[in-house]
Amino acid sequence: MPYIKKMIFDQSDIDQIDFLDTKLKDVDLSQAKFETLVVNPELIKGMIINPWQASLLIGLLGVVVKD
Repeated sequence: MPYIKKMIFDQSDIDQIDFLDTKLKDVDLSQAKFETLVVNPELIKGMIINPWQASLLIGLLGVVVKD
């Protein structure tokens, strides 16, 4: 069986999925649909997301974005 280097969630609805204790390096969520995720902040380094998802994720990390 070939080794999978990258996991992609193409057009998947993964809202509220639990990724606790999961290293998300090279996991491509850029085409997935979600509002919230359950993650360990220290394990998301290298995760691939799109700009809109970045705005959601930054809030999950406790960062406040001000206009």
